[in-house]
This record gives sequence, structure tokens and C-alpha cells, in this order.
Amino acid sequence: MKRDRFAELLRVVMASAPEEIDCDQFLERVAAFLESVGPDGEVPPDLRAVAQHLEVCPECKEELDALLELHRGES
Repeated sequence: MKRDRFAELLRVVMASAPEEIDCDQFLERVAAFLESVGPDGEVPPDLRAVAQHLEVCPECKEELDALLELHRGES
């Protein structure tokens, strides 16, 4: 296994949590997540699983980034 692939696998394992959500659950909660994150980046306890999912899922991170870019363009 190449070093960079191993490092990515290790990062994902280290970011895992006892309670995780899948991509569908992430998409159901992303609006609440965006509305609830404080200006300092503090995530409410009931939405920490959403933040954790972003750590391990590059596809959902990309979706969130696209939503944020779209929102910035509308402002």
C-alpha cells in the first residue's frame, strides 16, 4: 500500500466515531447544520455527527462546499 493511501486510511479510521451517519442522513441534516454552526465554528451536540461525517466523506464535503459557494454567489 502506498504511503499516501495508508495515511488517508489512517485519517478516516481516526476520525470515526461510535455513532456515525450515512450520506442520506447527512443530506437530511445539512440545512440544520449550516444554520446552527456558530460564528466560532462551534457545532451543537445534536449535529456533531454531521461534522464528523464531513471528516470521513469527501463526496459530502464536496456537496457542502458547492452549497456554500452557491450561497455566497446569491449574497
